[in-house]
Amino acid sequence: MVNVALLDRDGVLNRDRPDYIKNAGELEVFPFARDAVETFKAAGWLVYVVSNQSVVARGLASRGDVDGATSKLIREVGPVDGVFYCYHKPEDGCECRKPEPGLLLQALAAAADVGPVEECWMVGDSARDVEAGRRAGCRTAVVLTGRLTAREAKGLEPPADVVADNVGEVAKIITRLRAG
Repeated sequence: MVNVALLDRDGVLNRDRPDYIKNAGELEVFPFARDAVETFKAAGWLVYVVSNQSVVARGLASRGDVDGATSKLIREVGPVDGVFYCYHKPEDGCECRKPEPGLLLQALAAAADVGPVEECWMVGDSARDVEAGRRAGCRTAVVLTGRLTAREAKGLEPPADVVADNVGEVAKIITRLRAG
């Protein structure tokens, strides 16, 4: 049996930008992101990054640019078990763009190749992350380093299972909950 942490990228592991992250030079990893990944890994969890990256479909960056940013992210947070991106624009109507659950289901299928999934958490910074997590059958956590204020996070319907200041705190809360 495996436990799985699905982590959004922008606003969770790194600072988000209103003009999108278009290359590795624009990616600013949060100092607590490495601690979060290490906390999950030390507790035996699989960790996947799941993120909408419409910057490609918008013509603002290439997949190579996104890959460069991903390489920088992995160097700074440590190894993860997989990275899943949706490159579509919102109006493309794909099944992988959050709040649709397709991207999360791809990651969960990869996790199932390791072993039966016992518990899964989606950690995000937006209502669409929470919705995608719920639709994929995950418990959900919201961090306040991205799109939502504490008040907005508490007002989500349905609410997230956990609201915390950052992904480092979320990792500690979730692994403690799971440890019993």
